[in-house]
Amino acid sequence: MRKGSVVYCALEGCAAFKNRIEAFRAAKLSEGARGVRFHLMATPLSLVGDHAALIASIREQFLTPAAVVIDTLNRSLAGSESSDEDMAAYIKAADAIRDAFNCAVVIVHHCGHEGTRPRGHSSLIGALDAQIAVTRDAADKIIATVELMKDGSQGESFASRLEIVDLGTDADGDAITSCVVEAVEGFATRKTPPRKLTKTAKIVLAALHDAIGECGEVPPACSHIPQGVKCDEPRAKQKAFNRGTETLTADNVAAVWNNYAWPCGSNHQG
Repeated sequence: MRKGSVVYCALEGCAAFKNRIEAFRAAKLSEGARGVRFHLMATPLSLVGDHAALIASIREQFLTPAAVVIDTLNRSLAGSESSDEDMAAYIKAADAIRDAFNCAVVIVHHCGHEGTRPRGHSSLIGALDAQIAVTRDAADKIIATVELMKDGSQGESFASRLEIVDLGTDADGDAITSCVVEAVEGFATRKTPPRKLTKTAKIVLAALHDAIGECGEVPPACSHIPQGVKCDEPRAKQKAFNRGTETLTADNVAAVWNNYAWPCGSNHQG
């Protein structure tokens, strides 16, 4: 990823985020520092309906961002996270931002109640270049784990913690504080242990391989599907098969995009 400015769309906890910026300036920047290319947008946004206006606004400010962050998916989606049509339109809007600036589009999203996969339709996982899970351990460390990386290694974890920064007092004399992220010294990056597939997941994966062997074909060129990979389209349209692939996409064993499904590199044991 290239260096450059960041446009951060803070759609959740907007007021507190402004304090985070001031805390970063106080803790990380020398007095009088200028030229930090971080641009905060704290107004409501529906990505599908507003992405063209967002692109135009960024261009009007003569910015060429290296990354545009959408925080969060739920606050920027006018529809259902579980709808294939709504999620497909959302991904298309994110792609338009990426293509407009040749930048990374980082989408902050919540896990489901079971905590094993991103919430909503599995097509989101099929469209990702990387998926990083962020959790908090018993020692209050924040652990970021690379769960999926299409063009790199996955399974590594990194630790950090939030440090409180004093920002002064408000009009009532109450203390104003916020936080900055600090790396945990001496924390060794580690690989996540492989996970075993369930019996049902094994059956679905075998069926996917069989279907691709019998009638799989290479789909038209698409940034969401690895080049030259054979996919199964007819089987992917069946509801039962779609339900089974959700288990495999959660473990990064298979990926789904629109009506296509294909096996991919994964971190699992048979």
